[in-house]
Amino acid sequence: MPAENPRRIIDPMHETTASASRPRRHRRFVASARTSLPTWPDAPPPLDEAGRGFVLVGTGRGAAAVLDGWRARAGDRPVLAFRDENTEESGDRAAVWLEPALASARTGWRLMIAAPAADVLRLSALARRAGMIEAEIRAFAVQDGVSPLVCVHCRTDFEAEGEPGDEVDCPGCGLRLVVHQHLSRRLGRLAAFVADAEGGRP
Repeated sequence: MPAENPRRIIDPMHETTASASRPRRHRRFVASARTSLPTWPDAPPPLDEAGRGFVLVGTGRGAAAVLDGWRARAGDRPVLAFRDENTEESGDRAAVWLEPALASARTGWRLMIAAPAADVLRLSALARRAGMIEAEIRAFAVQDGVSPLVCVHCRTDFEAEGEPGDEVDCPGCGLRLVVHQHLSRRLGRLAAFVADAEGGRP
């Protein structure tokens, strides 16, 4: 395992994420009484004091103050931190930065995320794919923002201003999709399927 080394790492590389048009509500969609979307707390969770070290990630407006509070509580324990509040691509930059940061983290480290809801879902999913468990991840949504979606027909990942029951256009295959309640924890995205799958377009 790599030696512990408190430092700040920022990787300027980033990927682009497709955008989609504004949604409209699917008239035949019957919202479920239960959804797999998380309920976000009103205040940031405390730093996990059981952590031997920390990976801190902050994107979006308001994240800096949250990260500052967590970092202060970390004391002398090692910290890797990423902060980007200034661009729409901050979530993409954070994802590129997070993968090698998690690879360099040692056993007993914790991941703390303060970001818009879409970034929280994506970055948490990335951490789970890297082998972290739920008990090692804490997050705070600084704002709702857009929803991370995946088209079940062409498998395109994209973001749109939509919530369960809304209709959006897939930038990959061009189909009109309805956003489902199901959140893929592996992908950190809501599933979206063709809007007329129930038969006939509204």
